[in-house]
Amino acid sequence: MKEPELENKKEEGKPPGNTPLTNEVLLVHLPIPPPPSWLSRMSARFPGVEVRWRRAEVLPSSSLTTLDELPDADLRGVTMACLYPEPADPVRTMRDVRFVQLASAGSDRWAGHPVFGDRRVRFCSSSGVHAYVYNSPLALSPFYPPSLS
Repeated sequence: MKEPELENKKEEGKPPGNTPLTNEVLLVHLPIPPPPSWLSRMSARFPGVEVRWRRAEVLPSSSLTTLDELPDADLRGVTMACLYPEPADPVRTMRDVRFVQLASAGSDRWAGHPVFGDRRVRFCSSSGVHAYVYNSPLALSPFYPPSLS
């Protein structure tokens, strides 16, 4: 018996499950400006994603502004967020968010946060990112024991 054709055929050259991003809004809220040409490269690679980069400001108390300080127009339609720190008012700031990339290695500050408990929202931390940055120079050092490399 011949198998029926699948409706969703795998597109040639694309990994399975890789679907184009369309009608997505990525809000990046970090205390740094975007790297040079990053926004144009993102636009070219993912034309269906609108990127909104808003800089978190350092306050006199050494804390950072949160999404709560952003105007409604910046928050409208956001489906993906890369941020630090967590917002206090998730109903206003994160109503359509489905994916959150944390700029920190841990998620302790999110414990008990309503969005963190929402099973429809996926979270990803930056755990392990910093190890590469700090350990690479050490590994290249002539004093690094060869048995550990």
